[in-house]
Amino acid sequence: MLSPSHPKCPEGPLKKARDISTPRTAARKIVRTRTGCWACRRRRKKCNELRPICSNCSRNGEACEWGVRLSFRDENILTIPQNRPSLRQDLTSLYDGGPIRVVNITDEVIRDYWSEIRAEDDLCENLTNRTMTTSDNEWRDSNGVMTSDICSSNNGPADAQTPHSQDIIQLAAAQLLDLGAGEPSVTTSMMGSGPSPTHLGDLIPPLSSVDNDTSATADAGISPESLFADDGIFLPGSTYFELHSALRNHIFDTARSACPSLWPSPCLRPSDVEPMPETNAQGISDTAAMPPNQQPEQAFRSSDSNTPAIIELSKQEEYALWKNWVDEIAPWLDKFDRDCHFQQKLPALANIHPHLRSSMLALSARQLERKHPERSSSASLALYQEAVHQLVPQLQTKLTDVVASCVVLCVLEMMSCSPQMWRRHLDGCACLIRSLGMNGFSGGLEQALFWCFTRMDVCGGLISSESTLIPTAEWTPKMSLTEAVELFHRTPGADMYANFVVFLCAQALELFACDDPEAEYTRRWSELFGHIERWYAQRPPDMHAVLSQPANAKHEAVTSGSPFPTLLFSNPPAISGNQLYHTAALLMLQKRPRRAVLPPATRPILWHARRICAISICNTHHGCWTNSVQPLWIAGQVMSHPAEHRAIMNIYQRIQNETGWGANWRAEDLKAHWSQLDGD
Repeated sequence: MLSPSHPKCPEGPLKKARDISTPRTAARKIVRTRTGCWACRRRRKKCNELRPICSNCSRNGEACEWGVRLSFRDENILTIPQNRPSLRQDLTSLYDGGPIRVVNITDEVIRDYWSEIRAEDDLCENLTNRTMTTSDNEWRDSNGVMTSDICSSNNGPADAQTPHSQDIIQLAAAQLLDLGAGEPSVTTSMMGSGPSPTHLGDLIPPLSSVDNDTSATADAGISPESLFADDGIFLPGSTYFELHSALRNHIFDTARSACPSLWPSPCLRPSDVEPMPETNAQGISDTAAMPPNQQPEQAFRSSDSNTPAIIELSKQEEYALWKNWVDEIAPWLDKFDRDCHFQQKLPALANIHPHLRSSMLALSARQLERKHPERSSSASLALYQEAVHQLVPQLQTKLTDVVASCVVLCVLEMMSCSPQMWRRHLDGCACLIRSLGMNGFSGGLEQALFWCFTRMDVCGGLISSESTLIPTAEWTPKMSLTEAVELFHRTPGADMYANFVVFLCAQALELFACDDPEAEYTRRWSELFGHIERWYAQRPPDMHAVLSQPANAKHEAVTSGSPFPTLLFSNPPAISGNQLYHTAALLMLQKRPRRAVLPPATRPILWHARRICAISICNTHHGCWTNSVQPLWIAGQVMSHPAEHRAIMNIYQRIQNETGWGANWRAEDLKAHWSQLDGD
């Protein structure tokens, strides 16, 4: 028998291996931590954390600095101070039969959240005094929301900011989540000489419902810091921005609600609940002065009885605004509507619904102010303010007149805001329209409102290179693209044929924004391009040009020396419809996939671009001009001759001067594009 120590013994190597694998008692390894000194952490060296100087810093002769370990301290806890109005109320009054007093401190909580802790005590004291002193004509609804009257006069100088306007600026800055707090606009400071703006803190929803569209603007090249800094008159802190934010958030809330209400919010039926009496500073009940037969809308309007919008309009001023609506604004909005709902139907509804009346007059006033910059903007601001106050409590009814007011106010905001922010000013109305199930074949006024909004939606999509806010699948009753195309072809009238090309243009924007594989994208592109070319080939006679002449020396007098051909149409649907066709075809050719096969006799990109410019130069319908700003920019990027550049600049200047619609911003973009091509 072999001994275990013999080399051939099987236990010998195993025992030796076990002896080798037995771990030695090693020294404790220093583990890298995140609590070392700043020098070691910066150099990513292990720190033995000897204080006041660690070994590494002592060896290298460096200053050893240590960070402050974070900890929660009792003195930093944010709680409601004891001097809050809600905590200073006598709770015993709730049980001894005394009147219940609801104090709204939402504004104070929002402002304190973003304020420095050191200034908290002073701010609380000022806001407490303002909240405790209520006027005789303040009105609170059943939910405790308070709406204050508009101050009819100002005690300070014209250029001074009142504490009231300062509160509005602070609240708007808090609503922006501290992204773009800036100086108040000229509109805000100008209000010192006129009626003071209404305090809308009670109308603004919580901060959780504020802007969720920053990602889309970031994709379009807009930084979050400049998200609101360049939004026309809708600057942070301005009254326009305050009113727009309030209306936008309330529209979102209305669109999210499941079923419509038959009564406006926040008011309730007088027969269902009787408001709890509330005494003012003189001990007189506010509700006692309200007539018992007053309707809910009148009850809400009683809080705004001093609003200067309609009351302070003279007969001559009101006549001028209505005449401008009939002569200028309504033809803009009715350019694709043979029944002229905006010119004939809406004025009749405005006599019944005050919010629609204020919205229409506000748009008319704003267009005159844009066309004549020397005019003061106080009239449109007061009317816009009145429209928002009258519209907010009616949103829950979800009636057609409410949608009409929202669409009209969207047009006002499109005219006044920065074009890069169009989608923010359209998204609320888009949600409301989608929640009501309106589409392009609803019929009547709803159909006219839908197509008016979708034209703005397509223009916004062309600017931001995104799909429309209302998906194209919801523009028609539920059906496929081929079925929808056949439905449009079966529908008579030049107005619906023009709406058809708006639909095709929206389809193109949706196609460009998709992430389909190359094969699927090629199939969809070929199908859509075939529909677009079929639209042009099968146009009804009234969609054809009355006069079509090539560009040459003989016809320079016709188009004032324009280098583009002459294309004259007889009606607005033909003008904008053909221009949108050329725009859609140009974009489709620019986005053509490699494997796509073009139909025979397909026109080149330059042909479409030249006809886009020719349509705007030869046809001076103002409503069609407002929709041509973006197509001209798309076509202008293809042009290279200086004469073509001058002609495009001239038509941009005419559009802005004669309509008040912003166009020079695109002219400047084209100049920058051309200078890059020239290497300047």
